[in-house]
Amino acid sequence: MQHEFWKDKWAAGTTGFHLPQVHPDLLAFGAQTFGVGGRIIVPLCGKTRDLLWIEETLEGEALGVEFVEQAARGFFAEAGRAPEVTGTRWRSGRISIRCDSIYDVDLPALRPTGIWDRAALIALDPAERHRYTDAVRACLDAGAVLLLSTLEYDPSVMGGPPFTVDEDTVRQIYHGFDVELLRRSDILTEEPEFADRGHTWLNVVTLRVRQPDRPIGGAETTEP
Repeated sequence: MQHEFWKDKWAAGTTGFHLPQVHPDLLAFGAQTFGVGGRIIVPLCGKTRDLLWIEETLEGEALGVEFVEQAARGFFAEAGRAPEVTGTRWRSGRISIRCDSIYDVDLPALRPTGIWDRAALIALDPAERHRYTDAVRACLDAGAVLLLSTLEYDPSVMGGPPFTVDEDTVRQIYHGFDVELLRRSDILTEEPEFADRGHTWLNVVTLRVRQPDRPIGGAETTEP
């Protein structure tokens, strides 16, 4: 993973990928997908307000993973919280952020009931993507459900990050699981930087991935 690339982005304040509000896909599909009171992992969480929404609206545990400590510090500062810091774990209330590489965190050991991937899959270089998705598949095998927001664009125009991960690729990655397309939206007019680079289309695609027999919104919290 391009750790220095992302650290430099945060240090320079060039974080156009950060949403100052809760992600619209989480607002639209989060409650239906995860239910109430679950334990939701948010990989490469940055300082997203999605963590607060999970805690407050879903009354659940939000477990962020973010290797850029500046982002974790920014989250708690903007939330007006003084976290308890133990090693690489920052915690306040039902929100915790692990300041580690996503590859160094044993995601299945956290026993999540859900995973909200709003930035991880599209940030990872395709050559090393399997290290992350293998861990997610193990979580799905154990009964978690994945809500995924990804991007589709013409890779011949521009490479990543963020990388294009189209619906077919998602279905290949998570073969054997139920992959449900929730919506696809053209957002090129909302992302002028992509248009400036020559893109003529840009889609955000929202999918839900789970075991075929897993009920939607059937979260049950267990101790890690």
